[in-house]
Amino acid sequence: MLDLLSNTLHTMTGPLGLLVQEGFDPDVEPIMDSPWNDFFQEMGGRLIGTGFIFLVIFAAVFLFMWLGGRFGGNARAQEGGLSNLLWVVLGAVILASIAGAIAWFSGFSLF
Repeated sequence: MLDLLSNTLHTMTGPLGLLVQEGFDPDVEPIMDSPWNDFFQEMGGRLIGTGFIFLVIFAAVFLFMWLGGRFGGNARAQEGGLSNLLWVVLGAVILASIAGAIAWFSGFSLF
């Protein structure tokens, strides 16, 4: 299957065929000096930072809820605190992935 796709791309003509040829340089560079770029970078950083602050606060609340249920013998509080704490950790992982992707793309250079 992959050989068929590879052979098809090598024999292709037209705009897609040019991408396969060696030495083809599209001469495309990103323009990063637009006047609104700084605003969006600052706002994105503030939103992601605020999201992390909220996640830390929620993690502390749910950790205390879980510990309170653990030491107080309340199974419902223990179950709710732990499950919500795991959701907060998942949210932190997703937010960190988004932040890393944005940082990688904003520093991305074609050459």
